Amino acid sequence: MTRWLLVTVVLMVVFSLATEVLLQDPGYVMIAVGHKTLHMRFWPAAMLFFATLWVLYFLAAFSKRIAELARGQGWRGKPQVGTSSKRQHGFWLHYFEGNWARLLKESNRLLGKKPDLIASLMAAEAAAELGDFNQQRLTLTQAALQHPRQMLAINLVAARLAAHQGDWLEVIAQLQRLREYAPEHAPALRLLAQAYRERGDWPELAALLPEVKRLQATTADTLHQLEQVTYARLLEGAASLGFEALQNAWQGVNKSQKQQPRVLLAYGYALRRLKRSDLAEPLVRKYLRQHWSDEVAALYGLLELPSGQDQLKQAETWLVERPQNAHLLMALGRICWRLQYWGKARDYFDQALQLAPSAQTYIALAQTYTQLGDTAKSHALYEQGLTKMAQTSAAM
Repeated sequence: MTRWLLVTVVLMVVFSLATEVLLQDPGYVMIAVGHKTLHMRFWPAAMLFFATLWVLYFLAAFSKRIAELARGQGWRGKPQVGTSSKRQHGFWLHYFEGNWARLLKESNRLLGKKPDLIASLMAAEAAAELGDFNQQRLTLTQAALQHPRQMLAINLVAARLAAHQGDWLEVIAQLQRLREYAPEHAPALRLLAQAYRERGDWPELAALLPEVKRLQATTADTLHQLEQVTYARLLEGAASLGFEALQNAWQGVNKSQKQQPRVLLAYGYALRRLKRSDLAEPLVRKYLRQHWSDEVAALYGLLELPSGQDQLKQAETWLVERPQNAHLLMALGRICWRLQYWGKARDYFDQALQLAPSAQTYIALAQTYTQLGDTAKSHALYEQGLTKMAQTSAAM
């Protein structure tokens, strides 16, 4: 401010001295072309000179704009970097450096002068990082009132900040408002799917998944995992409501997902809890014939069927192809246990124990020795099983 004032005073003094000199001797300008001369007083000549320069500058600038328009760059040409752009550049630097206090201070300073969307969003982000959630909500509310046409950015920022704080209900509320005017916004769909998963709202997530898939809002692998988790949890929840609810939920699962091991396991274990292993056995047997899975094989051994002999024969045919599979050996041991084939159950459990020692296998073998009347061996195996269980728990 002082510098500009000093420059102004100096210019006024110089102009005054120049004017005084010209008034005493106004002078003249002579232009000679060949044998002809043109005489003019100094001031008209000076004014004509500067007017000619201004006209030439205007014509040059106009020609440049026409050329830029012809090249498709628009009438205004390249934008000039002004104070506002420099300030926003500074905001982003503070943001990436994590200098939240400085960012909040400078954003609020600008907002005190005029509304600015970028400054509002930056201030909300900084306030959230500093733990001032009241300031965050107030800033976003004011931004919504001042910039009603930019609600997409405002709602999305509000949802992301709420997700960062673990407030998934607020995330869902913000994104549902956002979807009223941007229903196909992929990042919003991805965040909404995450919110439903965190909340355990599996019916809503299942309804959202077709849109997530159509808009490719997430990667194929992530979508695949999300679909399995969603349908498995839906089946588990339906099982708690009874057999009819479970069947209705299973009918709502698409064909490709019914072939996924996690979904099939959820349905099979639910049927087992509801004493309907007879419905699970054909599905599990068909899956194991086409796509082997150790977890599904373990489920097969837990299914309680009236025709246990047929179940045992089927499992023994798989053992021919996989003689060293500990999960299949455990399944065979359980089937023999239910058939009260204590000797065969002992052999299968013992082979499984040699291949993959686990607390579960120790206890199953201990129970079998109890049935065989060898209590000393049974007690020793129980102790080993409890020790294994403690070691596993300590390692987790």
